[in-house]
Amino acid sequence: MKEKNLFLPGTLVVGFADDPPTPEHELLPIHELKKLSLPEMLNALPRIGLQEGWVLRARMPTIICVDGTRLSVQAGRHLCCTPRADRGPYTHVEVGFPSKRPPSHWKEYCEDWEHPTETVYAYVPIEDVLFFIGSCGGMDRDKTFANFRYSVW
Repeated sequence: MKEKNLFLPGTLVVGFADDPPTPEHELLPIHELKKLSLPEMLNALPRIGLQEGWVLRARMPTIICVDGTRLSVQAGRHLCCTPRADRGPYTHVEVGFPSKRPPSHWKEYCEDWEHPTETVYAYVPIEDVLFFIGSCGGMDRDKTFANFRYSVW
């Protein structure tokens, strides 16, 4: 089976030839991805070929919690996570633009604590993220993955 390269213009991050795109036959179906734990989801995201030589890691959808709280949780080679690679398992992740103020101890990870819902949190321990999502009622998987497709932004 020939690999399918998706061309998505406007991307800026370049992948490396030693980590090629995920072959189409290895893509985890979305209905299976959404059954995984958050750390497993982050690790299962594929690498997408855009043009010859350009490879980007697919992004997680915005997480929507049962209480309506939204946040971006991402991990990958060009993000503030540990390991800083396109393959986990991840111990620390990048969290962006939560719709409600995170716990006060997240201040140390924050770019702009004066505007806690309009900023990025770098190298947040995955356990803290899971606790925060749990305190918001957990991830609403149906809403989080509604209309989701693998994409690089």
